[in-house]
Amino acid sequence: MFTALAALAWFAMADAPTPHLQPGRYVVDALEHPDLATLEGPDGHSVVVPRSWLPIHAREGDVIRTLDTHAQAGQSVRFEVDAAATEERRRALQERRDGLPGAPSGDLEL
Repeated sequence: MFTALAALAWFAMADAPTPHLQPGRYVVDALEHPDLATLEGPDGHSVVVPRSWLPIHAREGDVIRTLDTHAQAGQSVRFEVDAAATEERRRALQERRDGLPGAPSGDLEL
């Protein structure tokens, strides 16, 4: 779903310099719009970036890490999926879910 907040972020990004992203790992929080991705940063804050900055195979719940955080205006920041960190995150979330009383059985879908 394309929210009003995402629309504002998209229009702001069109005229704004490249958003400053901290080096490190981000979690793909939402891929609800074909051109936008919402990432949760290492500081817990969300940032909306062009989906084209992500690897083509990135999906919601994946842990990604920055490859270039010093992009000049007009250039993109690149990310790569951290498969080991993604699997560890999924495993930890599954363990947490399995430990809840009355939790539904089955695999956790992020």
